[in-house]
Amino acid sequence: MVIYLGRKAKTMLKKYLKDKFILRKVTRKEDDEWGQPQYETKDYVIRGVAYPINYEDLTFYPPGVVKEGDIEVVLLPEYKIGDEVVVPETFDRIVYGGAEYELRNLRELYDGNVVIARTAFGRRLE
Repeated sequence: MVIYLGRKAKTMLKKYLKDKFILRKVTRKEDDEWGQPQYETKDYVIRGVAYPINYEDLTFYPPGVVKEGDIEVVLLPEYKIGDEVVVPETFDRIVYGGAEYELRNLRELYDGNVVIARTAFGRRLE
């Protein structure tokens, strides 16, 4: 017998999201006069869980996917901040522990047919 929690799973998951991040939503604007893309960022404070990737963890990933110093994060599928609904997406950036990371390989976790969380790798930006 399989029991799906659905929306209740999201409520239960919120209790475990203890780490505080700054989510930088990156949106592309018009190109400048030289044809270079211009980007605009907007910051939001969200909660999630971060797992640092160390040297021993690298053996579990294909070469080149992650490197030491990156993080794996668990986030909610969407955040309601004020009147806005903010959805973390690939290439958005998060600030955690004084470093900035770019979200890569975003995956959704389902319970039945309800998205309860998103996981991603945070590629550390130099």
